Amino acid sequence: MLDRLCLAPHALARWAAESPDSVALEHVEGERFTFLELHDEALRWAGAFQTAGVDAGTHVATFLPNASVAHRSMLALGWIRAVEVPLNAAYQGRMLRYALDHSDSTVLAVTSELLDRVAAVSGDLPQLATVVVVDGRSRPIPGGARVVGLAELLDAAAPATGLRGPDPWDVA
Repeated sequence: MLDRLCLAPHALARWAAESPDSVALEHVEGERFTFLELHDEALRWAGAFQTAGVDAGTHVATFLPNASVAHRSMLALGWIRAVEVPLNAAYQGRMLRYALDHSDSTVLAVTSELLDRVAAVSGDLPQLATVVVVDGRSRPIPGGARVVGLAELLDAAAPATGLRGPDPWDVA
């Protein structure tokens, strides 16, 4: 069986302790994180997601571009042991509605750039309770979902502590 310490959140924690100043993630446009910075960000985001109601087993759709926001959310959700549902950033209309509806996602992490696509289908998603805008402010969308900016959650939450993190048999 796979050692749980090989799973991304645990491995990142180990690398943050062993090589805190080594580069862990560098985006082509220049954004970069050391192992320690990325680990700290993952725990901050985990605390923010917990404030938004995410617990172990919560289905969280991520509608994000291929950028550091996707990595930070994946690691944060892994620490919480939530079920991440990564969505293709090209989805729109019926395909986006179908994916959100059939994934049992109650929380969605999205960029402000993609929020209009979500707003176009959100009225048909009664199970969607919370939308977290990772790079902007909240604004109302059709349906009953609460929309909140990640910055607001980060301001209200402490970095997560005491998380067990994922096990190899967990659905992620």
